[in-house]
Amino acid sequence: MRSLRDHVGDLLWQIEPGKVTTYGDMARALGDIVAARAVALIVNEELDPEDFPVHRAVRKDGTLGNHPLGEAELGRRLTAEGVHVEAGRVMDMEATRQMFFESNLPLRGLRKVQAALGDRLNLGPLGTRPRTLVGVDVAYSRDGMAFASAVQEDVRTGEIIANRYARVPVDFPYIPSYLAFREMPALEAVLDQVDLSDALLLVDGQGILHPRGFGIACHVGVSLGVPTVGVAKRLLVGTYDKASLGRKGRAEVLVDGEHRGWILADEGKAKRAAVISPGHRVSVADSLRLLEGSLGKRQPRPLEMAHAAATAARREWDPHSTTSI
Repeated sequence: MRSLRDHVGDLLWQIEPGKVTTYGDMARALGDIVAARAVALIVNEELDPEDFPVHRAVRKDGTLGNHPLGEAELGRRLTAEGVHVEAGRVMDMEATRQMFFESNLPLRGLRKVQAALGDRLNLGPLGTRPRTLVGVDVAYSRDGMAFASAVQEDVRTGEIIANRYARVPVDFPYIPSYLAFREMPALEAVLDQVDLSDALLLVDGQGILHPRGFGIACHVGVSLGVPTVGVAKRLLVGTYDKASLGRKGRAEVLVDGEHRGWILADEGKAKRAAVISPGHRVSVADSLRLLEGSLGKRQPRPLEMAHAAATAARREWDPHSTTSI
């Protein structure tokens, strides 16, 4: 598959001199408006302005992009092509804006991949308690590297029996609801070093508590054929009984009246909650029952350790990096 960066570059070259487009228009041409921020980052941070007409992509209000070339140079290039620019803004967006492109809608293709994987999703009960819990997490540096960590804990003894690490280049930007396509190469690299037989995989992200009912924990579980649970730090969809969370420290999360997961919080503090939902080969009841006794400050211990290890590896590679997704 061609990189999204290549697709964005192709779209830029379709913009005629004297015309501009918006990051949102380009995202729609990729197949999903939610990619607008990723398009802006690619245009302003990754594409060489001497090879691509990056000045022709602007914000939806007509203001010029945040490119290292600077507002003056972006405006100069547009003016030379006949675009009316004043005070860093394209003045006649209605007449100047190009909204339609030739594109094979690559993000729509990725949604079809997700749908095909979703047809294989199994939310049946796991049956037997797993022998180990494996927490996985990924951190990212500014120079396009992913640092993945996998920590394996013996359920019976609490002993850490494996702590693995992998570093791989990243070729897909962060786009909401497409996280799996960004993280899968790193996760596959680190999990290839771990014995997943009789293991429950814990993924930092959503399971079925996802806008399309198929979060990264589902994607990883179905792709690898292993039982998974998603453990996220915030709720994307669904509602819960705040009174129940306050009394019990846990509450069922409902989506359209269907019980899809749980929210857990010490002393009922929802801002510091863990959001748990099945990923694959695990029932909603399993997703909570199997993690009892393994929770740390906010997430299961193997997942907290994996997060800390991935973050430490990223900081060692790039001490000034604060990127996480």
